[in-house]
Amino acid sequence: MKKTYIESKVPQFYDLLTKEIETVRHIYQQFLDLTKPAGFEEIQTTMVELRKRYLNATHVHHSKIFEVHRVKEKTKYALQADLAMSMSRFVADLNKTFPLKLIQIGNLYRDRIPQRPGYRREFQQILVGTWGLSSYFADAELLTLTCQALNRVSSVNVSYIQLSNHNIFNSVRPSLAEDIRFKGLEELEKTDLNLVDQQILSRLFTQGPMKIETLRTWVDQIVHKKVRSEMNKVLEVINWLQFLLPDEIILFSLKNLEGTGHYSGFNYQVYVNTEKEKNLLIGDGGRIDTLCSKFSQKQIPAVCMGIGVSVLAQFVQIQSSIQHVVVLIDDNAFSNVREVAQRIKKIQRQLQPYYIVSIITEKRNRWNKMFRSDFYASSSFVRVNAQGISVQSKHPDIQQNLEELLSG
Repeated sequence: MKKTYIESKVPQFYDLLTKEIETVRHIYQQFLDLTKPAGFEEIQTTMVELRKRYLNATHVHHSKIFEVHRVKEKTKYALQADLAMSMSRFVADLNKTFPLKLIQIGNLYRDRIPQRPGYRREFQQILVGTWGLSSYFADAELLTLTCQALNRVSSVNVSYIQLSNHNIFNSVRPSLAEDIRFKGLEELEKTDLNLVDQQILSRLFTQGPMKIETLRTWVDQIVHKKVRSEMNKVLEVINWLQFLLPDEIILFSLKNLEGTGHYSGFNYQVYVNTEKEKNLLIGDGGRIDTLCSKFSQKQIPAVCMGIGVSVLAQFVQIQSSIQHVVVLIDDNAFSNVREVAQRIKKIQRQLQPYYIVSIITEKRNRWNKMFRSDFYASSSFVRVNAQGISVQSKHPDIQQNLEELLSG
């Protein structure tokens, strides 16, 4: 596979090459093609945020973000670290509150796990979100568009959707979900929940991801009204999804407590299969009903879905419909510029309707470096020197086609 990036001299920062740029563009285009007809507006939030305001809106430690110092003004800013936060800040700062459907692709900057493909300190994310709607149709719509878009990406198909609801635990005691996440399930025993309900929740937690039918069998056995209500909210979202996405596998997990400091209840995860990896977590989102209020006094319900497009790009192979041909012209083979220009013009006329043609005038003894370069690994070559024209390609069909076009 053609190399997609080169590691820079800055630790965990990378320079992207054509392959990855085209792959990311392809993935994002699938989302635009589906979300724009559904009324989603494309925006681009600023990559620089007010440091203090940004940090006050998140549980993330300041050591994990990147700062920009404006020395002349003696000011500090935070580089954008989370699109859901930046887009919620955008909505919170608007003069009026009304339902908004937004989509964005943006660069984020924060500490990441370096051993995971695509996990970098600078990476790209797609975020689709709806602000101003509390209806669970908004949640189902986001999940539907996400799955449909991912299924359109070359060599990718959705494996399953996983739903979680932190408020099943939080309805018993505030922050119980976070306590269980970091301290263990024994925190459930410290609550006033009756023994039967404790046993049911413990069983569901231990089981991990489960089919929806399993969840349905236990809901009516729960005595605690608020717990049962939160479980029924899960079933409400599922009812929407089973109508909108009848062919997708939908699972529920009480054990998944990721994002307790970010999501206000629901957490949605989308897993995909690629040619290289199965059950890859690539979509993560949920209810962010309290996020806007951290930037202003406005209470604006919201739901979002983030797609790790830099990660997904490492597992996707996009085949370009137009092949790249490098025409190498020996600098020493021709006596004057006019003769070289005529050759170039003729070759362009013969090839450009069918190929991307890159003209390079270079001494013949330097050609081999290009043949071995990762930059030209998938390219075919046309060699022009005093002896004539010859073709070099790894693909027999392209080799034959180029020879036929150039013989005309």
